[in-house]
Amino acid sequence: MKTIDLKQQTVLVTGGTGGIGGDIVRTLLEANARVAVTYRSEKAMEEAKAAFAGLGTVEFFPLDMEDTAAIGPCVESVVKAMGPIAGLVECAGMMAGKAGLELTVEEWDKLMDVNARGNFFLMQAVVEQSMKEHGGSIVAIASMAGIRGMVPPLQAPHYCASKAAVVAITRQAAVEWAELGVRCNCIAPGGVKAGHMAGMKKEDIPPFLVANVPMKDLVEPQCIADTVLYLLSDMSCSMTGQCLVVDGGSTACGY
Repeated sequence: MKTIDLKQQTVLVTGGTGGIGGDIVRTLLEANARVAVTYRSEKAMEEAKAAFAGLGTVEFFPLDMEDTAAIGPCVESVVKAMGPIAGLVECAGMMAGKAGLELTVEEWDKLMDVNARGNFFLMQAVVEQSMKEHGGSIVAIASMAGIRGMVPPLQAPHYCASKAAVVAITRQAAVEWAELGVRCNCIAPGGVKAGHMAGMKKEDIPPFLVANVPMKDLVEPQCIADTVLYLLSDMSCSMTGQCLVVDGGSTACGY
């Protein structure tokens, strides 16, 4: 069976200190990548550093995705410390539930700033400082919520809008940057066994979360990590501008 070897290429991962991002980082290290991880919390960074110890080359760089002025200097630091960036994985993001009639301007802006604006300007900085010369692959983590609505009690118009923006930005970036040898794709997960549901057994999942999921289970974070690895590798060499849905089949049945 063919295995993926990233051959010591540098991959920048946002949101890689835990959750889905942590699984992505471990998977990339197992595939022989050199991984740069951004972080906001010193505590989360120290915990991740301990968790990834001995798995391969991983370095940490502070970055708040709301602070667009810090994005360019962060990318510059990664390139200086670890060489050209061959892959970018945008996993940092916010999720906040709120019914549309209760949503405030401030809540809308904060989510859009992190999930959409920050992700775009990070893509831009990585392409400008590295990929326009060397080529590369960008993978953004979107959501099923970016391609359809969320049924109660999971209501979040601002989250849906921000993830729809991720999908649209990814497709436009794929069109604009193809001539530079840059591929851009995104992944739209369904409900994932992360956070307080990490490691949860199938039978313990609240029924309303999987009622319309044909596989009757939430997505394992490793499935997302493996899909990221595929999109970063040469095995997906002709894929760009795509949104891969990983949701246990829920979008297929249209709920």
